[in-house]
Amino acid sequence: MSHDQLCERLPNFYLCHCRLRDRLARGVVDLPMLIMNYPTCGGCSRETSHDGDSLICDHCHVTWADNAGDGDDAERFTDNYDGPEGTLAEHRAAWIARNERVAERMMNR
Repeated sequence: MSHDQLCERLPNFYLCHCRLRDRLARGVVDLPMLIMNYPTCGGCSRETSHDGDSLICDHCHVTWADNAGDGDDAERFTDNYDGPEGTLAEHRAAWIARNERVAERMMNR
């Protein structure tokens, strides 16, 4: 685009309106808004939500710390799965202990 009489030239000052005219010609007159996407859950690939304190996946029923980053494990279950609410580590430890007891009973038959 070449400069023309709409570009302002003063001593030691130059103001070019070519980009403005180009945007107007393309119909771009409003500033675009920024669209923030929440992180997605690694379990179900759905977008998480935020409750003001933490990130939440309503589908998987888990939460992450507010400052969680890419690759961080979930922090807590948000439903009770027929047991006490607790951290993932607590649920994992209970699951391992329960399966060890089952395996022990099976071997003692």
